[in-house]
Amino acid sequence: MENTAIYIRKSEERSYSTYIICIYKHFYSSNQIYYETTSAFMAVCTALLMFSCSGDDENSQSTPLQLKTTTSSPAKGEIGTKITIIGENFTDQAKVYLKNAKATITSVTATQLQVIAPANEAGECIIEVMVGAQKTENLRFTYVDYTPVVSSISPSSGTENTEITIIGENFSTTPEENIVKIGDAIATVKYATETELKIIAPQNEIGTYAVTVSVGVKTGKNPALFTYEDTRERIYECTQNFITVPSDINTQDLKSVTFLKDGRLAYSTNGGSATEAWAIDLRTMEREKIVPNGTGTVLLKITTNPTNGKLYLAYKGEDKISVWDPNTKQVSDLLTRNGLDNLMDVKFDQYNNMYAVCRNSGTIQKYPSGNYNSSSRLEFVKITGRQIQAIAFDAAGNLIAAATDGSNAGYIYKVDSSGAYTLIAGGGNKVITEDITEDPKTAKLEKAEGLMVDKDGYIWFSDGNSGTRKTKILKPGKNGYQDATIILVCKAENGWKDSGTTSPVDFVQDTDGTIYIADGPNKAIHKVTIGYK
Repeated sequence: MENTAIYIRKSEERSYSTYIICIYKHFYSSNQIYYETTSAFMAVCTALLMFSCSGDDENSQSTPLQLKTTTSSPAKGEIGTKITIIGENFTDQAKVYLKNAKATITSVTATQLQVIAPANEAGECIIEVMVGAQKTENLRFTYVDYTPVVSSISPSSGTENTEITIIGENFSTTPEENIVKIGDAIATVKYATETELKIIAPQNEIGTYAVTVSVGVKTGKNPALFTYEDTRERIYECTQNFITVPSDINTQDLKSVTFLKDGRLAYSTNGGSATEAWAIDLRTMEREKIVPNGTGTVLLKITTNPTNGKLYLAYKGEDKISVWDPNTKQVSDLLTRNGLDNLMDVKFDQYNNMYAVCRNSGTIQKYPSGNYNSSSRLEFVKITGRQIQAIAFDAAGNLIAAATDGSNAGYIYKVDSSGAYTLIAGGGNKVITEDITEDPKTAKLEKAEGLMVDKDGYIWFSDGNSGTRKTKILKPGKNGYQDATIILVCKAENGWKDSGTTSPVDFVQDTDGTIYIADGPNKAIHKVTIGYK
């Protein structure tokens, strides 16, 4: 028998070391196999096996530790809130979700996670913690919107230094952490709780402004409105006969005034056989006839369309609306009759809708923007038992209408966008010889041919019969027209020494606030400058 040869070969098929023992065997003719073994051979085999097994042990996977979450704090907060999660067996491979939104992990230990609440809607949600294939869902977090909310303010109007109380939610209890603005002006916060602030109104121009509250980066919802009252007294200085109708047409009355788009003052005249419209440059006082003579008609009112710049002409005698084009210098008829009945006025609202006043029927006809034709005509409002004389629009979009009854008693109405009308002045028995500070509906008014709303919301109107009319003003109060007062502007102490011969028939205001009054039978245009004290 020959000695057995032993070869030891390293396998390359595994990452760890494995040794294969190969034994060459010799066969005798008897077909019996004999292995020559020695103590040395057995020792080698035992060592190699132990080496191979030790490699397998080192690379086998151990059972993972159990993930646990026990508490989290705070229980509620807003987006960006830092949340601390307490538990067991956290690793740097951990992931945290709130309502399926992944949170940013800022700190990790085996027992604590610190995360930032991701963006989510307000309400309760599950905190989901994952480490490998393990997951916990036993913790909750409630999203709360801490944005300041303004519910109300009191008072809603006043002046600089007025103390205002603001009621709402989510204010800071530290006064200086609440940034309160009225418009763009920052108010002083004197007192603060989570639901109430007391502030001092900062300086602002006269007008109405939004009141907002900000805490940190959050600006409050539902801003309230605060109105700075005009406590000044207006002074009306009148330049009588600022423009006198030239002698070549001195047999005519003035009927209307308006401003053209090029800045010139336009006026219409009527009398005898001539009906005309003129434009005058107030810098050079040069005048131009823009609408030629018409016969058998009364050119009662003219008005400029602010959108297209064309001049619209209301002819009472023919119940006709014509248009003068400043580009072509030509006049063309737009509407004749077709629902017009004793045409008194034509005006445009802020949406470029056209309105025509029909005196005899007591109606105002509306023509939608871009469709100034008879087929598009709508009856906007009918004031029962009244003859409407003139209309204007205020800044809120309300239509203001001056009307009379069969006895020439005067009335002023507010008409809202739905066509609903409300009496705001006239209908009473008190003759206006001084300012009326009580309800304007106690005043006795007469026929009003002229009407205008100025930039401050004051309504200018004529009051009286032909030749004895006075210029009067309806001044809105804190509650608008509900507590308005009537001002008689021709009092001597106001600088306007009207002897009673002035007969206003129309009003217009320029961009600087100056008022121009067409004085009909006196054939003049008066200039009224508004000052304050």
